[in-house]
Order: sequence, then structure tokens, then C-alpha cells
Amino acid sequence: MNIYFLSTFVLLSAICHIHDEYAGVKARVYICKPLTMALIILIAIIPSVATRVWYQYLIVAGLLFSLTGDIFLIFPETRFTAGLFSFLIGYIFYIFAFSSGYGFGCDLWFSALLLIFGISIYRYISAYPAKMKLPFALYIPVILSMGTQAFHQ
Repeated sequence: MNIYFLSTFVLLSAICHIHDEYAGVKARVYICKPLTMALIILIAIIPSVATRVWYQYLIVAGLLFSLTGDIFLIFPETRFTAGLFSFLIGYIFYIFAFSSGYGFGCDLWFSALLLIFGISIYRYISAYPAKMKLPFALYIPVILSMGTQAFHQ
């Protein structure tokens, strides 16, 4: 399947999701939100997209966990923690993907900026309920590590 064809459908599905989210059309959100990720996964499994096989496998695994997180977050009242955990596992796969073939990298200035950003975000979320502080405290370093590895890539 043509990558440009799929990319067009990703864009259309994402626009549909964003529009319907703001318009309050929940039935289509339930379709467009996971459909967008499913289409991105299809793009990721096209052999020509990734030249390193392990990189491709790790990215697809991360995307599958992200899709699972999206599905859980369709029902945030009852599945928020499961969605958060799914995204966390997905981000760990992305960290390994971004470091595959190159090793773990660290640019001191970029890492320092991310650390300042992470501390700022954690201070901002301190207003959240106490039960969410530990998950966010674990989540932020993983996201910052992912950002560092993506930058290093």
C-alpha cells in the first residue's frame, strides 16, 4: 500500500478525531481516535519505512501500546490508569528504538533543558490528587528519556 495514500488517511482521521472531540460527537471519536493510530501502525510496518529491523519492531510495539492507551483513554473515568500504563510501556519501547544501533546518548545541554522542563511540569501537577503524584513522578523521567534519545537519534 502506498505510504502517501495511508498518510492522507492518517491526516483525515486525525482531523475527524480532533473535530469530533471538540464537537462532542463521541461515537465518531470512538472510531477515529483508534483508527488514526491503526493507520500509523500500518505505515510503520511498511518494509521501506525503517531500514533497521529491530528499530521497526520496537517502534511498532510502542505504537501498539499507544493504540491500547488511546482505547483505554476513550473511557478516562474507569480506564485512566490503564491508559497511562500502556503509554508508559510504549514510551519505553520508543526509548529502546531510538537508541538501537547508536546506544544511549545524552546531550548535556538538551538533557538539562528537559530536566528543567520536567521539574516545572511536576511542580505544576502538584495540584493533582496525591494518588496521581507517584505515577506522574515515574512517567515524567520516561518521557524525558524518550525525548533525549529521540534528540540523540
